[in-house]
Amino acid sequence: MRKALLLILVMFAFAACDSSSQEIPEPVFTETEEVKEAEDQICDSSEELHGYDEREYFIVTHYSDKPNVIFELTAFEYRPEHWSAVFRTVKITVRDAVSNEVIQEIIPSDYIFQGNMPVSHSNYLGFFVEDMNFDSYADIRINLFLPASPNIPYVVWIWDTEIGQYVHDCALSSITTPMVDHENEIIWSPIRISGGWHATEYHRFINGVLTLIKRVETRGIFNEDGELEAYMTIHELVEGEWIMTEREQIEPPI
Repeated sequence: MRKALLLILVMFAFAACDSSSQEIPEPVFTETEEVKEAEDQICDSSEELHGYDEREYFIVTHYSDKPNVIFELTAFEYRPEHWSAVFRTVKITVRDAVSNEVIQEIIPSDYIFQGNMPVSHSNYLGFFVEDMNFDSYADIRINLFLPASPNIPYVVWIWDTEIGQYVHDCALSSITTPMVDHENEIIWSPIRISGGWHATEYHRFINGVLTLIKRVETRGIFNEDGELEAYMTIHELVEGEWIMTEREQIEPPI
């Protein structure tokens, strides 16, 4: 029988539109008895994890006051050979904060290409509780993996008030490293295309549809004399048309 660890991480994430990120407390590890239920429900994967023969599960707990729910993320630590430790999330359980009844169980691998599990280098698991569609209800997202920043992909679920559950949102999931501006109801995203080519994209919900409204791009190029030049180009959505509104030469970054 495999041993399990229970990690209780308390993080209050308020879902009001003007909410801001809070400091994450240090995790508290608590030894528990053997968790047979975790094996039965989760350890069905035939995936071979080299360098890790025994899975020790732990749970990370997050909270939301609107909806009034508790999130329990079941995960395990994975130590591949010659790599630093990573953490994989296998299930997100949503519970009613009053009755403690299970409202929903989300298997993140169902929403990821080839059924992979989300990978994080932190035991906080790259999980965020935040209103992303500006309806005052807390939505959730988890990072898929950690490539060279800032292009970090996420899977996003939004709270559906009609069914009282979270539903996968393809549009929001397409934005890497989403930064939520609650005051202006904009989601912006820093993007690195290459070492000398960067962009920032700005999205807004228009008639309920997530819409790209602005893209600011900076790019370094070599001219005919072999000298480095840099330009900033701005495209914006103006009266339904995507047009270039500004282009200027700027100082090269190096």
